[in-house]
Amino acid sequence: RSQISLLPSVGATAAAFTQANTRVDDHLRRRVAQWAEPAGRRVLELHAGVGNFTSALAAGAAAVTVVESSPEGARQLRSNTKEMPHVRVMERSAEAALARLAADGERFDVVVMDPPREGCRGLGPALAQTGATCLVYVSCDPMILARDLEELRGLGFVAEEVEPLDMMPQTFH
Repeated sequence: RSQISLLPSVGATAAAFTQANTRVDDHLRRRVAQWAEPAGRRVLELHAGVGNFTSALAAGAAAVTVVESSPEGARQLRSNTKEMPHVRVMERSAEAALARLAADGERFDVVVMDPPREGCRGLGPALAQTGATCLVYVSCDPMILARDLEELRGLGFVAEEVEPLDMMPQTFH
């Protein structure tokens, strides 16, 4: 198993998801942290992969709960966050994690999510139950994002800012 280092604190393997364009990803990471404003807040990160955003979110957050469904991604995520005592890793789907967190009465100030290409259809009601007043959604498909934003708008979320980034220039992605 080959290991690569994306940042000093983020390692990855070929078996776990991470962004392909490290230069654009660096900008994306900073932008997500800027929009999330995690300082002193309880943060929930869904579809975390190997923890691309986790260290930036954890820097000032009161607590971070990180969710990843891939066993390899979750294993790498645990390794990448072992020095962050206020970060908790949950290895399960976003749906299962949101159900469990709601059942436990957990609330969050911020939700950050980077779902797979199919987006987060149907997660809206569970996201609304988190109590979050800030939702940062990283999407790789503008049409799926539009669909999901419509669902989220119906639940009281308002899109305030969108920034397109070309993660894979000169391709159809």
